[in-house]
Amino acid sequence: MYTAAQFRTRFRVPLALYRLLKRELPRVEPSLRQRTDATGRLWHPLYAKLLTSLRRLGSGVSVQDLDDQCRMAPETQRQVFTTFLHAARSRFRQRFLNREPTALELRCITDQYSARGFPGCAGAVDCMKLVWKNCPRALKGQFHNPKDSKMAVISCEAVADSSLYCSHWFAGRPGTNNDVNVLDNSPLFTDILSGRRCMHLPDGYVLNGLRRRWRLYFLGDGIYPRWAISFLPISTPTSDKEKHSGRMQESVRKDVERMFGFLQGKFLILRRERHEWSDEPILLTAQVCVILHNMIVVMQREGDLAGEAVGEDGETPVDLVQELSTGPPAGGEHLVVGPAGGPAGVGGLPALLERVSAVKSE
Repeated sequence: MYTAAQFRTRFRVPLALYRLLKRELPRVEPSLRQRTDATGRLWHPLYAKLLTSLRRLGSGVSVQDLDDQCRMAPETQRQVFTTFLHAARSRFRQRFLNREPTALELRCITDQYSARGFPGCAGAVDCMKLVWKNCPRALKGQFHNPKDSKMAVISCEAVADSSLYCSHWFAGRPGTNNDVNVLDNSPLFTDILSGRRCMHLPDGYVLNGLRRRWRLYFLGDGIYPRWAISFLPISTPTSDKEKHSGRMQESVRKDVERMFGFLQGKFLILRRERHEWSDEPILLTAQVCVILHNMIVVMQREGDLAGEAVGEDGETPVDLVQELSTGPPAGGEHLVVGPAGGPAGVGGLPALLERVSAVKSE
């Protein structure tokens, strides 16, 4: 018996998010459903594939560390994990990854920052690094940055608001690039400077008692250029007013740092060294982690996780074995398909246990 809090502690995501993934991902990638081989034996069920992938994202362990728990061969785990990542990105990227906020969402963001003393602010921007241990020798020269790590690193740029929602994620630049070089290649700021992305509110915002129709701006540290869309700290303050402004700006722009800490704390695979020989799976994993993080933030904002916020004493336990092994619901995500994709009957844990009992009796 699991409570929602125990499930979140073990798999690093809320139970409501897992149920959403279980309902939506098989519609995008049918190979995640339980299948049968040529002899009619059942393969790994849907919940085992999802929980194994979520466990690997949350703990950052290798496939050899989970084979005794999920009963999957290492190569099967790699294939399932890659399929899960592609399915999650293709299903949710349009809504939760690098989507331009609407005017109403921009208004909510600016209102939150106005209450903290920065009207017209649209978020904070900064960069983080992903350590790439098995970087090929031909690429290690441009990805190696001694100030960050002895190994190769990949630079990632992000913009986050006060609710820790990541509205922009850009990764893949070599680790030798500093924040300014990443900014020069950022699709977000390229679209803003070229006019393809709107950074104005329809009715403007109030500053010092007057309604301004100025462009919205981002908070950043001192390395960024002093553009009209960036609010940077004063390097050499000369008055108490400038000193107070610098302290407040430094405090508020830590939202993006908090987002980085929350992201790496929940998905430890981003904090550990990556052993892939190509940067494509690293970037794919980072994108899926950002998508899941944004989904959790939206669920918390809309109150979908209110029932899971109760402590274990006031929380009703959930029998996951009974829930995961029931027959196919209306969505059909537990539909067992054969090798050619056709239905092969209802599967799940009861069918597997019956087959094991039959084999033992023989």
